[in-house]
Amino acid sequence: MTISPQELLQRHGIAYVATRTGKYATKCPKCGGGYLNVKIDRKGATWFCHSCGWDGPKSRKGASSTGGSDLGPIKAIYDYTDEAGERLFQVLRFKSLHGPKEFRQRKGPDQKKWSIRGVRIVLFRLHELIKELAAGRTIFVVEGE
Repeated sequence: MTISPQELLQRHGIAYVATRTGKYATKCPKCGGGYLNVKIDRKGATWFCHSCGWDGPKSRKGASSTGGSDLGPIKAIYDYTDEAGERLFQVLRFKSLHGPKEFRQRKGPDQKKWSIRGVRIVLFRLHELIKELAAGRTIFVVEGE
């Protein structure tokens, strides 16, 4: 007997939200403190909590430990640094195997689960920005990596 994605989510205590894209974020029922990315497609439902690392379902073919998505190869790594140029965290851009580009954040290369919880969030290239401002240059801040 096959259960629907909505039933699967309900069995795990995850709130179901109907969206056009089949993707949404909700509060993680396992840790209560993180946000849970949920994806529903023709293969079923998958989820990943950015706080506690809970993901599922484990038995889905092709599901990875990063929430069931095939991230593909790393295309770029962006280091976010403090005023002195010391790395605070990294943003990795992946060439997704089955969709648009994806981004993940981590504190460093040796980190096991994706998270920057507790890290000070700064502008990209902050130390360079400070030098340019001190030199009297005009700076434009735009969106995106």
